[in-house]
Amino acid sequence: MKPEEKYEHIFKCISEICFDYFLSTKTQELLEVNINNTFSQLIDEVVEERNQ
Repeated sequence: MKPEEKYEHIFKCISEICFDYFLSTKTQELLEVNINNTFSQLIDEVVEERNQ
């Protein structure tokens, strides 16, 4: 491999790692929000049932 190709390959690998990290981080954040919303909704339903 020529030096330019090596650098290009290294940049491509770093870019892919960053993209994967971003996606996994974003997915994790969205899952956390979804879980929190679901539990909040369940708690609200239980409280409402007990109050009736």
